[in-house]
This record gives sequence, structure tokens and C-alpha cells, in this order.
Amino acid sequence: MATVLDLNKPSTYREYFIGIDEFNHPKVYTDQHATFVLLIRLILLEPGTYPNHPDMGVGLVSRYRFAMKEKLANLQTRIQEQISTYLPEFSAVNVEVSYEKEHKYTQISITIDEITYKMTYNPETNILSSVA
Repeated sequence: MATVLDLNKPSTYREYFIGIDEFNHPKVYTDQHATFVLLIRLILLEPGTYPNHPDMGVGLVSRYRFAMKEKLANLQTRIQEQISTYLPEFSAVNVEVSYEKEHKYTQISITIDEITYKMTYNPETNILSSVA
């Protein structure tokens, strides 16, 4: 079942982006878009980036770039723990990580409050992209 974004409803989550919109105002993501931005930032963030929170970040590129099937369980657990610790406002979180052997990419699916955010990571090109 697809969730439809109601633009008339006041937003629950807001995330400010470094950039401006077409009206030269600071760009703001809300609700599902804001959640997706927060998840991507947490997954790409390298541990040790913030001295006050040295364990914050999954470190997808440095820790899991060349990790194949054997480290998928570790990646899944790490994402789950990072969301629980640093994004506690999200409850009912389910993380699933799988490896697509034929195309050599890692598929990450994160379900939060019945909304699934899907992304793929290609270690050869070092690109994390969303799945429509």
C-alpha cells in the first residue's frame, strides 16, 4: 500500500538543506523527504566525524564498501543501532539489507512507521542512490 503525501497537513519532521529553493529561501525538506535525508546522512557519515559523538555514523563507504554477503548482517545491525541511538524519534524501525550478486550492489530497505525507504549502494561506482 502506497502512502500519499498530504501537502495540506502540517509537517511533523523538518530538515534544512544547504541550498536555496526557486524563491531564494533556505531549502527545507519535510516529513518523508526529511526522514530520507536523515537516514542517508547517518548511513554515509563516517564514525569519528563529530568528536562529541565519536561512534555516530554507519561508515558505509569505509567499513562496508567491499563487504559482500558475509558482512550484511553486521551492516544491518549497525544501521538499526544507529537509528535507535541517534534518531530515537523514529519508532517501529525495521532494517533489511541484501546483496544483489548479479549486479553487484547492496540493497538497503528501512521501514519506519509503515513507510519503506529503499536505497542501493554500488561499491564499484561508490554511489548510494534511492529506489523509486
